[in-house]
Amino acid sequence: MASKEDLRKLYDANDTDKNGSLNFDEASKAIATVKENLKDAANFENDFKKLAPSGEISFEDFCKLFKGF
Repeated sequence: MASKEDLRKLYDANDTDKNGSLNFDEASKAIATVKENLKDAANFENDFKKLAPSGEISFEDFCKLFKGF
């Protein structure tokens, strides 16, 4: 399991527009760099949408999403 510090580095490295949150593309790329096979792309998208109805995910929600995959 990745430490919170490792997740922060992963999050920050994938926040390409440096707005402090990740959109779907940024989040999926971040998780794909660590997890070779996502359980299911559709499940990932659904989980992302539940955590980020605005289309942007916070670091805390990214941690929750990461643990699910």
